[in-house]
Amino acid sequence: MERFQQIFDECGPPGSQRREIMLNFCVSRVMESAEFFIGNVANEMNLQKTMAEEAVKKYQAEIKEIKDDQKERAENLETKLRKAERDKAELSAKEQSSRETLQQL
Repeated sequence: MERFQQIFDECGPPGSQRREIMLNFCVSRVMESAEFFIGNVANEMNLQKTMAEEAVKKYQAEIKEIKDDQKERAENLETKLRKAERDKAELSAKEQSSRETLQQL
């Protein structure tokens, strides 16, 4: 900036508003640069937001899949448990019947 000011002082337009012209030019260039950088930051933030949203959707789908798998496993175990309890009851009844038959003999 100091070098630019020195060149402007040496080669810039003459007149009483010389300083104002330089300041207006500098302010407008700073504003353009700021808008450019802000635009880049906004684009990067939007990209990061989109990527984060996609990651969230992916993880939610994985969680749902895991929950569904666990629910299916639990249902399978409950089915096996009920079958084992029925088998146990049947075997217990057969055992009781066999004991009664043996006692009668």
